[in-house]
Amino acid sequence: MSGWDLDPKLKEIGQFVQMFVDGGLEGFGLYLLTQVMGSQYEECQVFIAEMRQALRNKRLNHYYEVTLVYGRKPDNSVTA
Repeated sequence: MSGWDLDPKLKEIGQFVQMFVDGGLEGFGLYLLTQVMGSQYEECQVFIAEMRQALRNKRLNHYYEVTLVYGRKPDNSVTA
């Protein structure tokens, strides 16, 4: 989730991911924390600022696991 990787290609990908996460953090965070969890707006802003600070910390290697599932439409031209 940041540019901590030694591989230049993965470092670049990580920097892009960090940019997207940083840009969407407030929107996702505010919705979840205020609407779902019932927290106050002001304390959510403090929490999101602390989260951004932690995500920008280069001493931490942030990552998340992704599961990708895909399928194909069955072929209808089956011959018997």
